[in-house]
Amino acid sequence: MIISRVARRYAGAIFASVDDDRKDAFFQDVSDLQSYIDQSKDLRNFFLSPIIERAKKLEIVEAIAKDRFGPQMLSVLRLLVDKDREALVEEILEALFDLRRQQLGIQPVTVSTAVPLDERLRNEVVSGLEGFLKGKVEVEYAVSEELKGGVVVRVEDTVYDGSIQRQLARLRRKFSSVS
Repeated sequence: MIISRVARRYAGAIFASVDDDRKDAFFQDVSDLQSYIDQSKDLRNFFLSPIIERAKKLEIVEAIAKDRFGPQMLSVLRLLVDKDREALVEEILEALFDLRRQQLGIQPVTVSTAVPLDERLRNEVVSGLEGFLKGKVEVEYAVSEELKGGVVVRVEDTVYDGSIQRQLARLRRKFSSVS
């Protein structure tokens, strides 16, 4: 997801406003809200809708969030509705996750393989990446049918391509330069 500058600014201000001793509880609320949005097309559309009046949105946010989230998340949702930024809620949540990972020293990594990895292989991948990157990693796994075999690892803007296709392309170049 591409995160806008405005969403990053809001996330930075929200992150800074949360006391360190309350960050765990707050990020549980962030995670829960993200799950609700992922599971409910209606909730996503509610946040994106420019048709619903601000007063009505505030009323609905109060009703939805009052019993599900802590006071800090309720304040955040009120702020976003008051400032007409509720359409950015998903971007802001993702930016908050980025800030939290940064604070905890966790590196986000994407691992693509031709077939799904079992738990044992996933654990080996995580331990190998943590050793290579010298820190904690949060791995997102993807299955790419385009890969014939091997693995492609993306760490921020760097791609480590250990796929069969890449190795075959390297051999092709090598053989074509020899002949």
